[in-house]
Amino acid sequence: MRLLAWVVGVANILGLVYGVYSELAPQSWPLGALPEGMGLGLSLISATMGLTVLLVEQERQERTKQADSASAWERVAETITAILPVHERDFYSLWPAQVRSARYNVDVTHLGPRPPKKRHGMEEKYYYDSIRELFANCTAHVRRVERYTTAKKEYLSEMATQFSGVDNFSLRALKDPSTEDMPFALSVSRVDDRFAWIVAMAEHESTTKYRDLMVTGRDSVDLLSRYFQNRLWERSITILENGELNAAWESELAK
Repeated sequence: MRLLAWVVGVANILGLVYGVYSELAPQSWPLGALPEGMGLGLSLISATMGLTVLLVEQERQERTKQADSASAWERVAETITAILPVHERDFYSLWPAQVRSARYNVDVTHLGPRPPKKRHGMEEKYYYDSIRELFANCTAHVRRVERYTTAKKEYLSEMATQFSGVDNFSLRALKDPSTEDMPFALSVSRVDDRFAWIVAMAEHESTTKYRDLMVTGRDSVDLLSRYFQNRLWERSITILENGELNAAWESELAK
């Protein structure tokens, strides 16, 4: 591809030079036999084609660099365990992008005792304002666990209505034994076997520099995935299963 671009570029340079030469050179000069005005046209065409080839090649190289970077990050995420402390604002930037890249499974947990307030920057507001679109357009199966509290009962009803009919989305509610703001369980989220999160480790809203941990590495992500399955999902009450409403969810949670 590079050789072809180089050949085409050289040909266009020659065409540009010859067009200018033919337009300006006296008729007695060699190789100046083009009709009047045609040399200028040839120069313009050659210059345009040369610029186009240059831009296409530059774009190709940029795509190659991006693909190489993405592949390298994928390899790191799959094979090497890394733990990165992340601020709340950064979570709402990184997590949606990871969800959009998901192929198979997305698990997400929200164990705050109250509904999200959407007050920590545009990233958080945009995430919750577009959450249905984000999950509905995801190719993966999304499982969400919400903490059940009296303060969140109306919010859970709204989510049940919002995601009803979204066949790749399931929702359950967890009755955590704690009566404090911070639950006994950890808020764990993950995307496939590439990324996992431990969210709100010490507080639900960032008052210091960091709030969450992002984890990469297949084995580490798998461990947190099993935590989600065994300690959260299987201990929760079904509200939606593949977009279908469990009409008895409120009475089951009230027991």
